[in-house]
Amino acid sequence: MTDGYTPQNMDAWRFDRVPDSPKYAQTVFDRLMPLPDSAGDDQWDWIDMRCRPMGVPRKEDRKTYIHQGYAEALWDFKNRDLVLESAPNDKGAVLYRRDMDTDQGELLDTWHAIASIADEYGVPRSERNQRFERLFLRECRRLACPDGRPLRLIHGIRFTNRAYWVDDHGDGSQTLNRAEAGDPILDMPFELNLDSEFTDREARRAREIMQGVCADPDSLYNLLLLPAAPFLQKYKHLTFALAGDGGNGKGVFFSAFTRYNDQTARLACTVDAEKLAGGSRLSGTSLEQEPAKLIGKLWAFDEDANGLDQHQTERLKRLSTGDRIDSRRLGRDVVSFNPRATLCIATNLDFVTGMDASMRRRFAFVRMRDHRDPDEIGMRVFRRYCATIGAAGFIMASCEHWMANPDGRARIVQLNRPENMTDAELWVAGQIVETGYASSADNPYMRASDGVAIGRLKTKMGLVSVRRGRGEPFVLAVGSSKEARARFEPFRAYAAEMLRGEGHVAPPEPLDPAPATRDPHEYGFGCDYVDAGPDKVARNWKRRTEDPDTDTTLPPQYAEAWACVPAPGYAVLDFDMSKTPDGRDGWSIVSTEVGRYDSLAFPATFLVRTPSGGVHAYYRLPEGVTLKNAVHEQDIPLDIRTARKGYVIAPGSLTSGGRYEIADARPVAEISGTLLGWLAEHGYVDGMGADADDAQVDADTGEILDRMGFARAATPPAARPDGVNRGATMRLNPPAQTPGATHMPLVEWTYGLCRRAAEQGFEQGEVDTLVERMRAMARPGHDPKDTALIIRTALDKAGLATTVPLR
Repeated sequence: MTDGYTPQNMDAWRFDRVPDSPKYAQTVFDRLMPLPDSAGDDQWDWIDMRCRPMGVPRKEDRKTYIHQGYAEALWDFKNRDLVLESAPNDKGAVLYRRDMDTDQGELLDTWHAIASIADEYGVPRSERNQRFERLFLRECRRLACPDGRPLRLIHGIRFTNRAYWVDDHGDGSQTLNRAEAGDPILDMPFELNLDSEFTDREARRAREIMQGVCADPDSLYNLLLLPAAPFLQKYKHLTFALAGDGGNGKGVFFSAFTRYNDQTARLACTVDAEKLAGGSRLSGTSLEQEPAKLIGKLWAFDEDANGLDQHQTERLKRLSTGDRIDSRRLGRDVVSFNPRATLCIATNLDFVTGMDASMRRRFAFVRMRDHRDPDEIGMRVFRRYCATIGAAGFIMASCEHWMANPDGRARIVQLNRPENMTDAELWVAGQIVETGYASSADNPYMRASDGVAIGRLKTKMGLVSVRRGRGEPFVLAVGSSKEARARFEPFRAYAAEMLRGEGHVAPPEPLDPAPATRDPHEYGFGCDYVDAGPDKVARNWKRRTEDPDTDTTLPPQYAEAWACVPAPGYAVLDFDMSKTPDGRDGWSIVSTEVGRYDSLAFPATFLVRTPSGGVHAYYRLPEGVTLKNAVHEQDIPLDIRTARKGYVIAPGSLTSGGRYEIADARPVAEISGTLLGWLAEHGYVDGMGADADDAQVDADTGEILDRMGFARAATPPAARPDGVNRGATMRLNPPAQTPGATHMPLVEWTYGLCRRAAEQGFEQGEVDTLVERMRAMARPGHDPKDTALIIRTALDKAGLATTVPLR
């Protein structure tokens, strides 16, 4: 105690009389005292934080002087359970209220910030008085410790033997501090009080636990910033995003703060980041209410966030920096407050931010280790640690990390997942990998005039627009900044593997169990069927497929083996084994020279394994393309069967050599331009059609476009063979659909498909199939009512109708 200082007597406290004072405050304060424990339910008005019955002082007519909420606040002040924050020049403007364990009826050493006295104590709108708000700020500023120092809440972390906090000196400078046991500062109230002893051993152990769930050192660096970030940032600026597949520990890590530690749980909340960021599909009520969860909280966790686009992440900047925001709870007034919570987001989807310096400062990304087995020893240890030591250990490691890195600058980590790339993005990545640039005008999956979509693509992939030379058109290239290069790197690696694929990749093995659907026409392949013998010979196959009185639309009912005869517009690539022991088979040659299977160059499609080890790949051909019915052109072990000029043994058949089994049950894909070019180079192509080499495909409508981007004025496509549902085989190419984005891409896409179906004279069953596919490809989370309305409108404009219920 300081010599000459007399500790404050709260029972004798006198409020300063100033013109702004509320009436009756002193009267109520003086008369507030606990009622006897024997007081009946009709005598007390509330139970205080020390479990004592309390009554609101009343006038002679039994009316209260002030609302009960203000009386409760005066009682908390009298018990020194309301304190003012520590701030430069003692100009704090935020009050803190002590926490209570309502289950156990115990006072705690943790405190939470309040937005206003009226809101914290439930004063109704009609009885609110701003003079009380100012009264408590004035009087709390007068509170002092027993030794005479001002009683202020320290915005920091206190262990039983150590404390960490940031001092703001009021001149633009801050200092990150650490105090050991015995320092008088540990006698002050801290915003977070952990009843754990700080040990270097526990801090190192927590760091090792966190390292085990991070994919790389930079992600670990950023994750170590997270636990203590609400307290040790010199200025509020960081939002954290943890990304990766499910089951890699993101939610378990968050639960260490929200579930397993009482002190941190009271200062944490769970939120919906999409509601905080805003989106067109969200109601105004939900957008107004969500920010209210942040009041008095220091961590805000979203354990399963949707992917956020650039516009939504820019809106999160206000939360990162603590800019004042408004919120409204149901039945309450609008509350304006400065959010102090550090937002922590876990997501399995893309998270796109701008590349400007301010966005880099505000987001700390963490890539979690994927493909974890929940029963592996590392994950079991991680879950056990989170449920026992958990938040306290993580905060110890974080405090020491902040002491070593007080600027709190996050390292660059790329979160966007290359496997989620759209066709347009994958095409751009492939072009840049091979040529160093990509021309938007040549992108077959995106309109060159769609500046908004191109802008989103550039931001996501770290690209910029440059000229290759004076007078040349702008093209896309990787930006020169470290951030841009880091963003593009995963896309580069993924595209390089997809497009070039070094070395032979074995074809997929037969599916086990075999799909219930086995026939090629059910996967979108136009063909006829005729029976074949155990020697794989289909006698008189050509005469039977051309005979109008013979039904070849379905496999023969009782045959053990049957042939599949491709219709015009379709082809089977028959990859044979090598004739010599040291030779290369057809599959290895194509996968090496064209690209790996399931890439842009070598698209995944309906695939069948033969008994000899070969592969049948079923493809749809672009209009105007004619392949040869060829056998081992240029001695390459690859045959082609197409346009009723040959056949292959169909899947499910049993011959003397064995059974033909499905290895990939995906719908029949259109053959790629890269693969066509390779086939032409090796003599497998008869013709590419007029201007076929200059053709593009409209990403929304599926139309073939000429080099200028106009619909090609070619002869109408020939009708598909009987039995082929064009609604099932039409290439859809859905647009990128970001949560919260406009419906316009979906509107244009559905109308383009419906218009094309009308032009081709789709029958009712084909229209219904197309509608089902369009509805299924609307992005997850898209409002079904909106989707139904968009499809109905597109059908009406195209002059079509459907029997599929659209509600």
